[in-house]
Order: sequence, then C-alpha cells, then structure tokens
Amino acid sequence: MSLTEKQQLIHIASEILLIGSLSFYFNKKHKLLENEVEELSNKTQELDTIINNQNDLIQTLQMTVSQLDTHIQNLTYQIQNLPINNSPSPSPSISFTTPKTKTKKPSVNFELPKTTNISTPTPEPPTQKDIEDSTQKTSTSEDSLSENDTEDLDKELQQELNELKNDMNNNEILHLKKNL
Repeated sequence: MSLTEKQQLIHIASEILLIGSLSFYFNKKHKLLENEVEELSNKTQELDTIINNQNDLIQTLQMTVSQLDTHIQNLTYQIQNLPINNSPSPSPSISFTTPKTKTKKPSVNFELPKTTNISTPTPEPPTQKDIEDSTQKTSTSEDSLSENDTEDLDKELQQELNELKNDMNNNEILHLKKNL
C-alpha cells in the first residue's frame, strides 16, 4: 500500500468515526427530548384534570352561595311579614295551698293564653308593592322595628353572606393549594 492509499483509508475511517459519533450524540439527545415531551404532556393532562375538578367545585360553590342568598332573601321576607303579637307569653302560675291536714301538696295552675287561629300562608316571592306595604306597616306601628333596625338587619345579613363567601373562597384556596 502506498502512502496516499493509507492516508485515504485513515481519512475515510475518521469520517466514519465522526459520522457515527455525531449520529450517536443526536440519537441520545432525541430520546431525551422525547422523554421530556412525554413528561410534560402527562403533567398538562394532570393539570387539565385538576382545572376541570376546580371548575366543577367553583360551580358547586356558586350554586350553594346562590341558594344561600335566595334563602336569606326568603328569610328576610318572612321576618318582615311576621305578625306582631303583643300578648305576653304563657307563664305558669304556681300557688301553694295549705290543707288543714299535715301533708302539704303544691298545686300548679297553668294559664294558657287565648288561642287564635293563625294560618301560615305559603310564602310567595315579594313584589315591590308588598315590600312597600310592609315598610309602611313597620314604620307606622309603635312596636315594630324601625327603619334603622331593618337596615341594620339587612346589613348584618349581607355581612354574614359576605363572610360565608369569603370563608368558601378561603377554603377553596386551601383546597387548591393542597391539590397542587
């Protein structure tokens, strides 16, 4: 073999070695990137599942808050339409009688107030006229709540509703933090 043939063989062998090592390097990189893409795909699927569960939870909480709000409005309406009863509550009167014999027995007399037939109407959603009428009734009656008291009650109910909403939001945030 001549020197030029040896140089050509060495050149060809080095090119084959270079091409082989480059293909090995890129093949290894390709597999690493495929694994990383697969892991990221799995993580996005998990996050999508968590987001869907959280959306369901949010909808459930919104429905619950809406139901509570409706319930508060119904209770407010019922409170405003309660009949004002000035009669005293039934209180038992206890009297002791002393018979002429040596044994003492207490006797208890209960005085029951006169009963009145009060039919409880099924609550209907209040109309604007009903609200105005009940407001006029309460402002003209001496024993009824004043407008300030009614406003205070409304404010308290609104405050409680806001506190419930905040508590639900805080619980939801804690739940979300636990899930993450």
